[in-house]
Amino acid sequence: MAELTPKEQIEAELKSLATGAGLIDLDWLKLADLSTVRVNEGGEVEGATELLQALKQAKPYLFGAVSTSGTHRAPGPSVLTGRGAMDDTPEEWAARKAAALRR
Repeated sequence: MAELTPKEQIEAELKSLATGAGLIDLDWLKLADLSTVRVNEGGEVEGATELLQALKQAKPYLFGAVSTSGTHRAPGPSVLTGRGAMDDTPEEWAARKAAALRR
């Protein structure tokens, strides 16, 4: 798998942080001034948190309530067999995947 470019790293980090901060539409990130965000020599993104904090302070209406809950239900007891995906044969894994997607 190819490594991400610095621009891709910054975009991925911003999307992750923005989602966690409750940004209601990620398209707003396209309008953000990224001049203060960079990837350091250690490969870490710097300035992304500060950029989102400034955006949230300047435009609070762009942010909704932060939710950690998804729209999917927890798996029922029949799915919890004590075996993990690494224990499955390719056929068993495909069957589990198909069953989960049907829910």
